[in-house]
Amino acid sequence: MREYLADKYDVILEKGNDERGINVGFLVKKSLNVKFELKSHKHLKYGKDHGVYPAGTPIFARDLPVLYLRQQDGSNSRASEDPDLVVLGMHLKSKRPTEGDFESTSRREVEIQTAAKILQQTEEHYGGKVPVLLAGDLNTYIESKEASALRNSFDDSLSLMGDRLSFGQKVTHTFHPLVPAYNPSMAGRKFEGEVQPHQVDVQYLNSAMTRRLLKSYVYHYKDHNGEIKVYYGRRGDPAIYPKTFQERKKNPSDHMPVVAEYDMTRK
Repeated sequence: MREYLADKYDVILEKGNDERGINVGFLVKKSLNVKFELKSHKHLKYGKDHGVYPAGTPIFARDLPVLYLRQQDGSNSRASEDPDLVVLGMHLKSKRPTEGDFESTSRREVEIQTAAKILQQTEEHYGGKVPVLLAGDLNTYIESKEASALRNSFDDSLSLMGDRLSFGQKVTHTFHPLVPAYNPSMAGRKFEGEVQPHQVDVQYLNSAMTRRLLKSYVYHYKDHNGEIKVYYGRRGDPAIYPKTFQERKKNPSDHMPVVAEYDMTRK
């Protein structure tokens, strides 16, 4: 943090369940003068066997940490002990195959259903008055069946922009599948198929947070001139998301982050 962010942020991180060391953390700008509290959900487990997952398997492959933020006014006194903002961090199970669970879809669906329940319980606990935000990587498409528990219950910040954002402007991740060669003389060989662009990263909001939303957009990586990168793929038709795997590899991440601006003085 000192080297890259000038020591301007507090790092809030608790180790989760992932054996590869992939964890979910938060950066909180020190100048905001907030007091924070972290609650983990890595302890939640399946109560009974669920398909290929035996009882006792952690529900979250990583964690679903919840950050409670309270603004400090300098006097150490507050009108209410309710937090000013609640943020849930999400990085769901990847599509790496699990034996008996194609693309780990079943595991991820339970994660999403549990996350939706925790988000709903948090909102109800504070009577809908406290802004609540769940943000992160679904590791599936926002319109997928497995994501329906969140999609049908809470607002997605990009969707709230309506027709101000095109489909291409909402893409946060591209998949580049390998497909078999059509030419019989090249039997056994595979080539990169058509790009599959989707929104995979989200900010889900409760109604109190929705009222405070000013704008939301996907951050696009810049070229050496500081302009938004344009990708041409093999056919030469331009897009603002990578058209090939090689184009994607040149970016800092295979994801493009969702950014949102909020006015927290709104009620």
